[in-house]
Amino acid sequence: MGSARTIRTVVVATLVATFTGGMASAAAEPPAAEAVQGSLMFVLDASGSMTTPTEGGRTRMDMAKDAMGTLIDQLPINIHVGLQVYGTATGNTPEEKEAGCADVRTLRPVSEVDRDALHAEVDRIEPRGYTPIGTALTEAAGALPERGPRAVVLISDGVDTCAPPEPCEVAEELAGDQVGLAMHTVGFQVDEDARAELDCIAEETGGDYHHVPEAGALEDLLPEIADRALRFYEVTGENVAGSERPDEDAPYLRPGQYEDSIDRSTPHYYRVHVPEGATGRFTAVHTVRKDRSKVESQVDLRLVDGQLRECARARGYRDYNFDGPETASVTWSASPRTRCDPRGPHYLEVTWDNAKKDKSDNVELIVSMEPAVRGAEGPGPESEPVPWREPAGDPGIVWGGGSFRNAAPLPGSGRYVDKLNYSEYSIYKVWLDWGEGLTYRLRVHGGERGNAATVATELRDPMRAPARKQWWRSAEHDGGEAVLGPVGTPRVRHANRDGGELARNATQAGWYYIVAKLSPVWERPESAPEEVPTFELQVHVTGEAAPEPDYAELSVPEEPPPGPENPAAWQPEPLTARTEPERAEMAWSWWAAGGGALLLGVLGMLWWLRRRRVNAA
Repeated sequence: MGSARTIRTVVVATLVATFTGGMASAAAEPPAAEAVQGSLMFVLDASGSMTTPTEGGRTRMDMAKDAMGTLIDQLPINIHVGLQVYGTATGNTPEEKEAGCADVRTLRPVSEVDRDALHAEVDRIEPRGYTPIGTALTEAAGALPERGPRAVVLISDGVDTCAPPEPCEVAEELAGDQVGLAMHTVGFQVDEDARAELDCIAEETGGDYHHVPEAGALEDLLPEIADRALRFYEVTGENVAGSERPDEDAPYLRPGQYEDSIDRSTPHYYRVHVPEGATGRFTAVHTVRKDRSKVESQVDLRLVDGQLRECARARGYRDYNFDGPETASVTWSASPRTRCDPRGPHYLEVTWDNAKKDKSDNVELIVSMEPAVRGAEGPGPESEPVPWREPAGDPGIVWGGGSFRNAAPLPGSGRYVDKLNYSEYSIYKVWLDWGEGLTYRLRVHGGERGNAATVATELRDPMRAPARKQWWRSAEHDGGEAVLGPVGTPRVRHANRDGGELARNATQAGWYYIVAKLSPVWERPESAPEEVPTFELQVHVTGEAAPEPDYAELSVPEEPPPGPENPAAWQPEPLTARTEPERAEMAWSWWAAGGGALLLGVLGMLWWLRRRRVNAA
């Protein structure tokens, strides 16, 4: 089976700001490109061999149509889908080979899901011709959008009968030309030669091969394949190479998203610049990939100056029991009390580690700059989440993503259903404008009885930063029903950064991420139960959109500005003579008083016990 990888996006997602020509401004509405989770092109074999009867007497094409019908009924509201076939325009005689090997037709271009139109196209398919798999792969890849998560799902019952081009060579070429395009293949009652060919296509493009020897299994498999095609995490962004020292060799990162492969337990450095008055926001994301065993893992992020004096630090970690990314996020702006040189240069220091012995792994780095507020910042801070109200209406099907970059966008208030396998996680996102707030509940039901596991959910802010104490819920699940939440934010306000602990993660308009997790079955961690639970997200967005704060213009230089002539000579301002020492003295006084009282109490107890022994004697 080919090793799976996520379908990677090539557009840097807008987080807190949109960046054009070095200028940064606060985001006010969701980017249109992120309204869709991803795009899938289904390629269906309609060659003459699909007329072969199955054990039940129906043809392979009859069974494939049933499977496609089930898939169409389960397509979610947040993806675009297309349909291609080959083998319908000619017969399979030698005289028809030239025309038959060019016979690839697009029945439905990649677009919003139209169930009626898709059902009608599938019903009209008549198998009769050749099997031009190599040509079909090229056509399918060309029909997908150039940007965003995308994949091809090919269902075939035999080998290519038109090569050249050889399908595996086509897949290798497409994998090199189109970053992030994965092809998933299904071998429907195929022989060993066809299985090897389809497996090679999947492996070359980072997809999965699925072998279906029995006709009935195809109907259950197709929706799962399509869903998983958008669910696995792989880091994305512009490639950079961090240095192992904070010096001029460290790459300069302007606002955007980056990826790097770094050695285990080895700090790597990236230069950043926070303009005067601005607030820098930085995030590092690391995850153990899908084909690796589950281990506890962590990523550390520090912002330091050239002398390694620490400006800010954070640690993200992942428990053994749950899959998914670990995220560390820090925020910093120059102030008189900073413990690092505010003049710069500044560096992100990133380190990851886990119980495995892999030498290197990939990380994502996200850099964002928020301008200073030059006028009104808007209403004051809020300390309580917005009230919960259960949304009305029927639930819609969604397929959650496997990473923040391909998280499933939800259009706002409503009910949304998805399914998760054990040991799986899924990510969704909801856009909050200034003045809006979010509350949600996660309802989990179904699955096989006796499979004791744990379900969990967490909410993350636009920089992917968790607020573990406020935005995390978990519950035991054994096939019954569990309800987690409500989990909620206060209304998004700039002033929330000066509010309480809950408010500090709701200071930016942008995407807020909902993560759902399902642990392994505790008694049988390696088991894969046939029936998996259904997850229902109940989302409530409230509040009136408010104007963004009056931000000053902010220019992020193309090149890092020069640092001070003698950075080692800088010293942080001394702590005020009255406040810190008094606190320390007060703390010592209370400790001494408390310790003295405790000592007297212990001595008194020993005296009393001694008296009892003497009296007893």
